Amino acid sequence: MELKVIDNQIIIPEAVQKQILKLQEFQLTKLEMDNEEKQIKEALYKAMADHGIKSWDIEGIAKFTVIAPTESKSFDKNKVQALIDVSGLNAEDYQKTVKKNGYLKVTYYD
Repeated sequence: MELKVIDNQIIIPEAVQKQILKLQEFQLTKLEMDNEEKQIKEALYKAMADHGIKSWDIEGIAKFTVIAPTESKSFDKNKVQALIDVSGLNAEDYQKTVKKNGYLKVTYYD
């Protein structure tokens, strides 16, 4: 594809304009599908978690696994290393805890 520039304006051929519009349509469709996928997964996650179902296998199609919420602890030791070295502070006192939501893991079979 070769672009023409006239008076500092890019001139796009009609065929390329149609491709760009098609890409825009794809993007909108993808966003809608992503949103619908999220809603379906949330509903399945809630139903499975509410009933204590950890895994559900539909033979030949997909396997659904509930991943429970977790917590993650982290500490940016580099930011306060000088204080720790000088004062003898305990790094574990400055850890932060981050809660991670549970989610539904889906594995599709070929």
